[in-house]
Amino acid sequence: MFARRFFFFLPLLILSCALAACAPRTSRPTIDPKQTADEVLIQKELVARDYAERERRLHRVAAPLLMRNADLCGDKVKGFSGLYVAQRDAFEDEWRSSVSKIYGLDGRIHVVEVLPDTPAERAGVRVGDVVLALDGTELTQNRKGLYRFQEDMEDQADKGAFSLTLERDGARLEVRVTPVPACDYPVVFEGKEEVNAYATGTHILITKGMVRFCGKDDELAVAMAHELAHNTMGHIDAQAANRMAGTAVDAVFAVLGVRTNRAFTRLGDGAFSQEFEHEADYVGQYYAARAGFDISVAGEFWRRMAVDSPEAITESYTHPTTPERYVALEAARAEIERKKALGEPLVPEMKPSPSPAEPAKAETKKR
Repeated sequence: MFARRFFFFLPLLILSCALAACAPRTSRPTIDPKQTADEVLIQKELVARDYAERERRLHRVAAPLLMRNADLCGDKVKGFSGLYVAQRDAFEDEWRSSVSKIYGLDGRIHVVEVLPDTPAERAGVRVGDVVLALDGTELTQNRKGLYRFQEDMEDQADKGAFSLTLERDGARLEVRVTPVPACDYPVVFEGKEEVNAYATGTHILITKGMVRFCGKDDELAVAMAHELAHNTMGHIDAQAANRMAGTAVDAVFAVLGVRTNRAFTRLGDGAFSQEFEHEADYVGQYYAARAGFDISVAGEFWRRMAVDSPEAITESYTHPTTPERYVALEAARAEIERKKALGEPLVPEMKPSPSPAEPAKAETKKR
């Protein structure tokens, strides 16, 4: 029994000795737990401030894109005011203190962002204003009141002008906001580090990594306009339909006892994907130009993408290669600049719609 216990504890004894020999040997200063706790708050505030600044930048770039291309978004248009509000209790407990400090929040509903050259700015709304009432109806100053106000304000913006009762420096004031049409494809900021942007058919999502990658607002506008084009051109729905068609073929083969390993689903999913990307690049150039951004950065944007992902120079499965995109974007830019010089409307060139097939004429046989 003793031998069994000895051989059981011997490896542990050897490991303990080895770890002790490899342990740190300096006598470092004692850490004050309170200082560490204070530093936690400082770093959380830095994170929250960075997030807020990147989200503001995203909104600032998105606003002109969505407003100045409303006439090309079909029936996907809504009233837009350029006003963002927040309330302290709407944030998670972990971040509530940091975010409240950044925005100066208390338990009331505060204006935290007013985008430049938007109806809210023209109406005189300012960051820091407390929103007391919408069209004369007093707001409940809590988290539920915030959500209700956001919904009601969106509804009113679609109908026309609305009034806000604000508190500024202890005084009440009334302003009237007259929304303008904007594409109804909200831009959402994602805190992911990957350099990516994508469209869902209803929204545009931009990652933190993409915001950081785009050193200029013009570059960010080009990336955002590309995703807007995916939505407006119906690419997401088309890809879903292609995928379903492939799935249906897989299902037919399954009934016949043939295993396809979803080959046709993958084939349908990838159908026209490169063409859709080229079209989104092309249409997106028009959207960015119409919004007043410098589209000459688009080509260099994809050259930098090639540096970041060298495999994209030659590999092209779902997306064109970066050299193809560069050349195509430069051609689109030349087309847009030519139209500007001639004073022509900045609208993408569309393929002619196929004319209805003429009824086949019956042949008269000779007898």
